[in-house]
Amino acid sequence: PKRPAAARRRPRQPAVARCLRCIWRQALEGESGPLGVAERYSSFSWWQHLRDVPHSRILERIADHLSFNVVLAIVVCVYHQCTDNLAVMPITPLTLSSAALGLLLVFRTTAAHERWQLGLNCTYDLRHNLQQILRVMRPWYTPRQFKRLQQQVRSFPQLIDSHLTASPGAGFLYGVGPRDLMTQISEELCFYCSQRKSDLALMYSMDRTLGHINQILKNVCTMEQLASEAVPRDYSRHTSRFLTVWMFFLPFVLLDYGGFMPLVVGIVSWALLSIEEIGHTLEDPFNSPTQPVPVRQILEYGGGEHTLASGGMPATPPLAEPLWERNAVEAEDTEDAEESEETEAAVAVEVDVLAMRRLALKSHHGRHIRADANGDMKASSEDVGEAEKFDLVINAEDTKISLRSCHGKYVSVDKLGELRANQTAIGDSEKFQLVGHDNGTISLRSHTGFVAAEAKCGLRANRALVGDWEKFQPMDQGTKSGVAGDAGHSAIHAESHGELDVANLPHAIEDGHPSHFVPPAKRLRRSRGLMAGVASAVLLVSALLQASAPNDSAPASPS
Repeated sequence: PKRPAAARRRPRQPAVARCLRCIWRQALEGESGPLGVAERYSSFSWWQHLRDVPHSRILERIADHLSFNVVLAIVVCVYHQCTDNLAVMPITPLTLSSAALGLLLVFRTTAAHERWQLGLNCTYDLRHNLQQILRVMRPWYTPRQFKRLQQQVRSFPQLIDSHLTASPGAGFLYGVGPRDLMTQISEELCFYCSQRKSDLALMYSMDRTLGHINQILKNVCTMEQLASEAVPRDYSRHTSRFLTVWMFFLPFVLLDYGGFMPLVVGIVSWALLSIEEIGHTLEDPFNSPTQPVPVRQILEYGGGEHTLASGGMPATPPLAEPLWERNAVEAEDTEDAEESEETEAAVAVEVDVLAMRRLALKSHHGRHIRADANGDMKASSEDVGEAEKFDLVINAEDTKISLRSCHGKYVSVDKLGELRANQTAIGDSEKFQLVGHDNGTISLRSHTGFVAAEAKCGLRANRALVGDWEKFQPMDQGTKSGVAGDAGHSAIHAESHGELDVANLPHAIEDGHPSHFVPPAKRLRRSRGLMAGVASAVLLVSALLQASAPNDSAPASPS
């Protein structure tokens, strides 16, 4: 007998409906979301471009050379109008050499743009191949194996970004580079396939994955070449010298322009120097001072469930450069001001902590770090007792700190990142770099990484970046009786390495001693170019006046 209608199974959805639902889910995850189309200029933007000239970063970079040419032109013009002793130089030499100069500038700029475009293409190709590794191996790996593969692949954007820009990152702490990571993924894949029975589909997937890994390594090699190798230096040197000499004789050719000659020289010099400088700024696509390729942002954007973002959520599109340079300058000034405020607050936290004799550290989980008599350390105490108090010792030679427990032992970090309070002397393993944060917390960075308080009360110094687990709240515990010196002793324990003055700690951190604090980069000052141009102009005027002055030592002519 037939079952009741209510008990019957629901009919299976058509394939088209399932496909549409899949596409809709991917769109919500960011895989097929709206594409951010870049803004572009048009012929109606000419007035905006003229308004942006004072904010041009290229103009800022060529200010020295441009100022020298303009001052030289003004001096020559004034001297010619006052003495009328200069003859107009023939324009033929400049006309004959202008074609060669133009070819040099065009080739220089074109070569730099091709390098920049190649770096951008390699970055997008990297993203495609990394996402393909996740897509191809997901049906074969177990959930645990696939989660490990995701963690490995998602750490690649930070590794390659730090590798190309030579900035501190996980690779600097663990000795892991982009090639090491790809080799590790490849070896684990081959080991996994060797443990499975012969399966044609699995072998095909493994071959595809190894092909993607090979393409990634090829792109990494190309990107390293772009970052480490420059355009042949002889080409750049000859172009710069040729352009400098050509512009030096330009004022003597344009003497007939009268008072407008310095203006003409300035415009021509600005145009030619800007073309040369564009080639300089685009030569290294990943460290360009004006428009670097945002490698990490491109890699972490998009991908849906196979996103390369470290948090697992699709990242936002890479921020496009503002269309108008004046907006970019305002944004940079705002960022510099915010960064300066945050840095000053962080330095103030460091100074306050360094002024403590004894302190306790409270983790993000609300537990205090304690050191037992056998040297074991955990972040497990709810209250502060003697075992939770540490003497603060500062090494004057590098401003790094050391922590001494109530048992007289120094906190040390082994090669695996384990923390133990069992050392009687201070070495590299017992030193920590103090890093302050604007919210009043601190982090401790050892030679193996940042110290983290894990959820199960464990302590490990193996973190590459600072998160909530790597932040601790310092709590001043005053002076321990019998340990600190006399009443006139400074608030810092003086060790055999030397003493520091508490009043000079801010200056020691910012100026005298190495620290993670780096002041915000300041803009190039145009005064250097003006001073060089004025000095050269004074020397030139004095030489011309001496040449045109009558010789008093010559015998007087008969009347």
